[in-house]
Amino acid sequence: VESNEMLQIFTEEQIKELFFQKCIDLDVQIKEELMIRFINFIKEKCVNRVINLSDCCLGFNSMVVLAEILRNNFDLYSRIILTKNNFGDEGIELLLESIEGNNNIVELNLSSNSLGASGGNSIFNFLLRQNSIISLDLSSKEGLYRNRICAEGVKLITKVLKNNFFLEKIDLSSNSIKNEGLKYIVNGLMSNITLQTLNLQNNEITEKGISYLESKLTTSKLKHLNISCNPISDNGLISLGNCIGGKQLNEIVSLNISECSVTFESFFPFIKKIAKNLKIQILISNKNNLSSNNKWHLLDDFFKKLSLKSLALGSCNLNQNMKEISNIFKFNP
Repeated sequence: VESNEMLQIFTEEQIKELFFQKCIDLDVQIKEELMIRFINFIKEKCVNRVINLSDCCLGFNSMVVLAEILRNNFDLYSRIILTKNNFGDEGIELLLESIEGNNNIVELNLSSNSLGASGGNSIFNFLLRQNSIISLDLSSKEGLYRNRICAEGVKLITKVLKNNFFLEKIDLSSNSIKNEGLKYIVNGLMSNITLQTLNLQNNEITEKGISYLESKLTTSKLKHLNISCNPISDNGLISLGNCIGGKQLNEIVSLNISECSVTFESFFPFIKKIAKNLKIQILISNKNNLSSNNKWHLLDDFFKKLSLKSLALGSCNLNQNMKEISNIFKFNP
């Protein structure tokens, strides 16, 4: 039983070859003690059908080796997590070729890999032929190797969402897809019934993008939406409220609108609208200026209608409103 719990994916020779190529990618000298640490790290992380090579500073030469290993071992892995490496568009092409036809994969995480529009197109084109991946992460983390897929790189997401009925989660945060990229997503969501989680944090989306979502999206099965760190402003929040309180996004369970440049003037009608949605349980609205001159009490009846279990209002300039807010939730079950 113990051996099954720690089923190794790579042989020690394969790990050594990965380390040699990593040194070539980084143009550094091969050191025995560093190789031993690398071997132990990989043995710990890459077990039980999970390939986790996050934060390994691997580059194109490393991918040549990794791709060959993946190509010849379809049955050994189901999750590929490669966060914070420097494979780039060409390296990801090699990766996709090596896993073509492998329907054991359920998770593909390529966050922060120096990907551009070309890499994005390759990934979504691959997903048109792939029918097992449930979770896709193309986000861009803080630090080196950020992804910048942009709108051009998500064009094919329209076809993917229309034809791939396996994807349940997509993370595109910090990729500069802007309003145009959101259009491609909305066009795909119009005929998608499987996507449940969508992260669009920090993508320069404005009220124009949200209004497109309101006017074009008829129905959606999305349950978790993160639109934080986008300057949607007050008009954008009102449009979003129309979506969640109407037919477009009425399955939403959790919503993150933190740092979206909104004020109480839009938060008030927003809460009134989403009070019609009995499914929403989590609302995160940190870092917005929600200060009001004795108006918070007007939301009392609407908050009573909501099924909220979690509400985040951190850094919202609410000092003068705390008495009103505390009264609103005094008898909230």
